[in-house]
Amino acid sequence: MGIQPAHGGTWRTVGVVGAVVAVWLVPPVVYRPADQAEARAALQAGLLTAAAAMVAVAGALVALAETRRANENTHVRELYTRAVDQLGNTNITIRLGGIYALERIATDSPPDQRTVVEVLSAFVRERSTDPDLRIPTPAEGDPPPVRPAADIRATVQVLARLPHRNGVPRADFTGADLTGPASLNHLNLTGANLSGVDLVRANLSGAQLGGANLTDARLSGANLTSARELVQGQVDVAVGDGETRLPPGLTRPGSWT
Repeated sequence: MGIQPAHGGTWRTVGVVGAVVAVWLVPPVVYRPADQAEARAALQAGLLTAAAAMVAVAGALVALAETRRANENTHVRELYTRAVDQLGNTNITIRLGGIYALERIATDSPPDQRTVVEVLSAFVRERSTDPDLRIPTPAEGDPPPVRPAADIRATVQVLARLPHRNGVPRADFTGADLTGPASLNHLNLTGANLSGVDLVRANLSGAQLGGANLTDARLSGANLTSARELVQGQVDVAVGDGETRLPPGLTRPGSWT
């Protein structure tokens, strides 16, 4: 967990060095005659005292800045630890709080975004394949209604809107089962960045995909029937196959086999 260090210390160091140099260069310029040696020495002593004071002040400022950065890093670590603990809570409200807390960390602390993406991606993979999420179909009678998993849907939305960072993947849903209660149907993903995301066999029927970036998104076997505001240009840059289901009016690119 890290906060980028400030660079004000460099300028403070330059100022201190300049003051020390002035102690030796200024008195001879002000008091040139040899008979003014006593006055020159007095001025030099005064400047030396002032320089020592500046060194002390600069040191105090550096220590204060380092303490502040250490406190900020500690605060981020505490937030991260608490948020990860919340992901494992049985209460859906607390889990959602942990998801949004991790989004805040990733946004405010760029060096930590990769870690947050990995944690939230793992949460989606584990939660979507949890047997407890899927109620067994009874031998007789109507199957129970499917309740969408709000935490999975919220996590996908968070990952899709995190800032772009060079070298940081968008998400890794490899092995996730985004169907049934973990489906993304009718989810609002307007303007979402899903570039390169593994959405194999995901249920995106009725999802709002206007302006979403689907470049290299893996859509093999995905269900996009009734997806709203999905256009051919988005389909053309995605990676699907013969089992990918598209809304009426859109066609599979020739590269999809």
